Amino acid sequence: MGSDETYVLSLQDDGAAEWSWVNVDSPPRARIAASLNYMSENEVLLTGGWDPSTTEMFDDACTLKL
Repeated sequence: MGSDETYVLSLQDDGAAEWSWVNVDSPPRARIAASLNYMSENEVLLTGGWDPSTTEMFDDACTLKL
């Protein structure tokens, strides 16, 4: 099931990892298998993904502020 919650995984030099929830005022439609790409220290780009309940694929992109 797709979710409109977005998390960022931060990897540290020592191998530690931390998941952080991104609070989005107007989240994009729920999806799985999307790509979240670094743009700047406070911004990521969400692209693609699909909705498993409808099999609809997304070709949209949106910028999320962290």
